[in-house]
Amino acid sequence: MVVALAVIGGAVVWATSGGDTAREPDETAADTASVTAIEESAAETEAEIPAEPEIAPEAEVAVPDVPAVPELEVQPVPGARPTTTRRGDDAPSDEDALAAEMRELAEARRALASEPARALAILERGRREHGPRSLFAEEREALTVLALAALERDPEAQRRGERFLAAHPESPHAERVRRSIEE
Repeated sequence: MVVALAVIGGAVVWATSGGDTAREPDETAADTASVTAIEESAAETEAEIPAEPEIAPEAEVAVPDVPAVPELEVQPVPGARPTTTRRGDDAPSDEDALAAEMRELAEARRALASEPARALAILERGRREHGPRSLFAEEREALTVLALAALERDPEAQRRGERFLAAHPESPHAERVRRSIEE
C-alpha cells in the first residue's frame, strides 16, 4: 500500500493507493471516503482564502528641473603640500595618508600621559613621514613640546615652545603649550 501526503490550500491531504490483500473491502471504502472529505474540505478552504488585492500602478511624479551643479575648481591650501607622492595605482590616496596621520596623532596623545618617550618617538616618526608642512604639523609640534616637558627636557621644551607660540599665537594648542613651558 502507498500513502501519499500533500498540502492543498493549507490543508493536509493524504491518500492511499494500491491493494493490501489483508484489508477488508469496507476499510478501503472508508479510506476513500476520508480522502474525498479531506479534498472537499481543502477546496472549501481555498474558496475562503481571499484573492490578493490588486495593487494600483505607481503614479508618475513630476520632478522639477534642477539646475546643474557647477564644477568647482579646488585651490590648494597655501603652504600645505600633499602628504604622499603618487607613484601609480598602488600609492595610498590622500585620504588614506590623512587617516594614517590622524591615527598616529591619536596614538601619541594616548601615550603622552603615561609614556611620553613613546609619544615623542611617534611624533618624530610622523614628522619624518609627513613633513613639516602636513595638515597636522601644528598639532604634532604642540604635542612634541608637551612630551619634551613631560620628559623634563626643559631647555628643549622651552626653545620649541617659544618657537611654536611665535609661529602660532592663536592656535587652539597655544595655552597648553604656554602652561607646559612655564612650569
